[in-house]
Amino acid sequence: MTGFKRFAMLILLSLLVCGMLVGYAALSDNLFIEGDAEIQGKPFEGVYITDVSVYSTNRAESVSFAFYKPTNLSATARATAIGSSITYKVTVHNNTAVTYWYVKEDYIDDFESNGLIGAQNGITVTTKDHPSDTSDTFNSEDWVPPGAYRDFYVTYTFGSQAVGYPATFINFLFGEKMDAVHDKFLTVLNDKSSGGGYEKLAALFDEKYAETGDRVVANIGEEKKVFDELFGSDITVNIDGEDVPVTLMVRRENVDGRPTGDDYSGNNSPSGCEYTVYITVDALDSPTGEAMVYAVSYSNGGVGAVGDEWYQLGQLYEGRADIIDYDPNTGGMQGAFNIYSWEATPNRYEVADGITYLIGQEQGDQYDKLKTLDEIMATNDQDIFNDIDNSRILKKIYDVVNNPQNSSKVGYHELRDAFYRASPFYNVFNGGQEIKVRRECTRAEILPYLEAMQQALDYFNEVN
Repeated sequence: MTGFKRFAMLILLSLLVCGMLVGYAALSDNLFIEGDAEIQGKPFEGVYITDVSVYSTNRAESVSFAFYKPTNLSATARATAIGSSITYKVTVHNNTAVTYWYVKEDYIDDFESNGLIGAQNGITVTTKDHPSDTSDTFNSEDWVPPGAYRDFYVTYTFGSQAVGYPATFINFLFGEKMDAVHDKFLTVLNDKSSGGGYEKLAALFDEKYAETGDRVVANIGEEKKVFDELFGSDITVNIDGEDVPVTLMVRRENVDGRPTGDDYSGNNSPSGCEYTVYITVDALDSPTGEAMVYAVSYSNGGVGAVGDEWYQLGQLYEGRADIIDYDPNTGGMQGAFNIYSWEATPNRYEVADGITYLIGQEQGDQYDKLKTLDEIMATNDQDIFNDIDNSRILKKIYDVVNNPQNSSKVGYHELRDAFYRASPFYNVFNGGQEIKVRRECTRAEILPYLEAMQQALDYFNEVN
């Protein structure tokens, strides 16, 4: 994965969820102490610890622990010799519709023995996916699907300076990444309650279009207060410990050439409009007059739609756009960008099971050369469809889903649901002997569903 792609994911993570699950649990959250009943507190949304147990000990005594929501573990043990160790089994639950990924363990040095963690001859903390792993394998590639429970193992190994009764307090950090089909902006669009996220956003677009004919809103100027209401706070990304403002612009316009999406109010107004989020952090600092801008679109209706829900189109695409003044009447608010000048930077995007495609390449076939978002979203890419068929990934998933012996295995229901959600995009022939992509869909429509299936299959294979 390229540095820019990782950076894009981190940017959108910070934007769409307004910060990861970082920090220590408030006292009003649920508390569990070994041997005691759970004290109920306010409901928590995200990834949180549901259970901790001692998996194994090696020359360690007087072992105790407590955990605090969301993901804090307090552990105490008496190491009787150098090299003593203790392993805890930790179970976490993701009660959201968003995929979360393990980031790292976090701790403050001045909490009791936390200063010994990582110190020479101190305490080594290792997180593992399975207790028999010999390396630190529970890392940023390990994830917790929506609604899933996940076990991981934490081993404390004590050096000469930690023999005695060390007590530690660690926060295990989980965060969203753009690999997930769902994200915070999608949650806003699908909030159809009275006065909810969708109504506020749609009303902002309708009002601006009626006044000026413009189809773009941003977290700049007067419109910023609406974004603050939707996302809970100012939109920033933390870079090297400093909160840097993020410029977010949203376009409500037809980008895929289909009648799906949203309509503006009023007669003869634009219809079939997608919501496209454009985001950058460097518009103010660019010496070239261009900003690195990432774009992702959402639609509803048509192929792949579930009721009236919004869904992601395509992937997160990297591109560049010209910096402009956002308010042409006053010439103010420098640092916005002209989304209509956005062009994709040459890049290779991974879909699933080794399937990739090119964007913005001067050399290549008609699909590789596409640069504008409208072209990327509307293309009917037969090359990708052939690659999906030839990989037989749909057949692999079909065989797992339709094997009764798998129905009780961990991850089965997530895989089955992902496969069935994608059913508008494929046909099953000869009793499941052959499965092919329907050629009438666009590449942008099928990609998020294919990614979701691949993630669910990876997780199923990993835990079984």
